[in-house]
Amino acid sequence: MKKYLISIVALFILCFTTNVYSDCPDGFTSVTFTVYTPISNCQYEVIYCYKCVMPAPQVGLIIDAFYKINPNCTESLGTDDLINFLETYLYEHFFSWGVCRNVPPPCNGLNDYIVLIMTYSKCWNKENDNGTIIYHNCHSYDCCQETHWCYQDGNPIPISVGIPYWCNQTENCSGSEPPNPEPGYSTDCFPISTPCSQ
Repeated sequence: MKKYLISIVALFILCFTTNVYSDCPDGFTSVTFTVYTPISNCQYEVIYCYKCVMPAPQVGLIIDAFYKINPNCTESLGTDDLINFLETYLYEHFFSWGVCRNVPPPCNGLNDYIVLIMTYSKCWNKENDNGTIIYHNCHSYDCCQETHWCYQDGNPIPISVGIPYWCNQTENCSGSEPPNPEPGYSTDCFPISTPCSQ
């Protein structure tokens, strides 16, 4: 009996601590993946949100939070470039993950594609969790961009990229990226360069 109780407690702790930094919008599900950045080879944990829209092959994606697993790794990418890299890598991860019947069809015709709607957040903030700096999506002042994907020679490729359109403008942010906060504190939201800025 004690062994079962310990297993239940351990499972509860695992479930409770998974994606502790996630704050997905209603109707979205949280998923985590890790990735190494080019040149610097720093490892990041990325938490993103997805939403399946059926029966149409349509998927919504948002990066919710990310942090460097080893705080001592020196990153050569600036924040704007880092987030753009993570958003690009997210497509590759999502297609390989296999949800929402999300494998694009072969590029055989005009109607053979899956629709991805990526939400880009202009505003982010930083939290210091005992020395780990977590970047959080402020989920405000966002724009969305629709892309159509299909498979060619075994690789997902975008066959159509739409013009970004505003999908949420609940709050603005201004200024520049502030220094990292002290442990236990967060910064105000600050803007980064995304398709929302164009």
